[in-house]
Formats: sequence, structure tokens, C-alpha cells
Amino acid sequence: MEEIPGRDGYSGSINDTLFDDTAFPYQNTGDESPLNVAYYHRWYKVKKAGALGLHTRHRGFSDQNLFVAQTTDPKVAGLNLDNCKGW
Repeated sequence: MEEIPGRDGYSGSINDTLFDDTAFPYQNTGDESPLNVAYYHRWYKVKKAGALGLHTRHRGFSDQNLFVAQTTDPKVAGLNLDNCKGW
């Protein structure tokens, strides 16, 4: 699935830097390039460890079959998030 482009097509190139952390390919390819999230994917790595000390993340909550791709198409409904740091 990671070779299949999303709505932006084969020329799509989007890097995910959500929550001040860059997404990298889950599989170690030897290349330190960020993950192109314009292609379908479900697992990715980050450099900062999470609360459990893990560097791997997956899209979705409990759906092991979920693949996602991001897009820049304005016809697709967007999603806004607030990153709350501290209480």
C-alpha cells in the first residue's frame, strides 16, 4: 500500500510535522528522508520518544487495517488540532 498515491497522485509530496515531530518511514530504508504522507501508510517512526518510550506510531486507534494518505485538495474536508503543551 505504501506505493499507492493518495488524492494528490504520484507527484504528491507532503511531510508530516504534526506536534513538532517529523514522520519517517517505518521500515528502515537507510535513507533519513521524511515519510511522504501523500502516499498511503499506517505505521511511521519519529525521533522523539513518546510517554512509553516508543518511537513508532500508527494511524488510527484500534483499526489494524487502516491506511491513510494526506492531501492538499481543498475539496477534501480538513481537520484542525490544537497542541496543548502544559496544564
